[in-house]
Amino acid sequence: MFDESGALVAKACMDCAQVKPIDQFARNKRAKDGRTSYCKPCHNRRGKASVKANGGARNYHLRRRYGLEAGEVDAMVEAQGGKCAACKVKEPKHVDHDHETGEVRGVLCFTCNVALGNVGDDLATLQSLAAYLIRAGDGIVSVLQLECPRPEPKGSRAVLRDRTPAWS
Repeated sequence: MFDESGALVAKACMDCAQVKPIDQFARNKRAKDGRTSYCKPCHNRRGKASVKANGGARNYHLRRRYGLEAGEVDAMVEAQGGKCAACKVKEPKHVDHDHETGEVRGVLCFTCNVALGNVGDDLATLQSLAAYLIRAGDGIVSVLQLECPRPEPKGSRAVLRDRTPAWS
């Protein structure tokens, strides 16, 4: 339904068939009229039914994004010893995947997942960062000889060593 200026003011919901004011329909850039086909209550009801039919929100999103069931992710975490696949310290909660192939690589903690995302999964950048830390720390060591130390748990009594930058 349009007003005298040609603006859309009301629309019929495809689900409940009621004619409702246009503000009762969510925005949708892809639709011709810029609004969803279902009114907000019908849209919400359909969404909740879809999530429920797929075994809950977690399972729904894992299946949609990665093609995995929640049980498969839980098994991956268990196979990783309940720790992040990268740092082996923190609790893993984020499925990691190759952005080019979509292949799932493991389950990471938030920090490791963000780090990989920030460098765009670029191995050369990661190697450069490791080399930088080595140069700025205890002297120049081959990246291949580096054994990454695990961070001390919070609240530990580890003694901090002098971290004077190499360039000072």
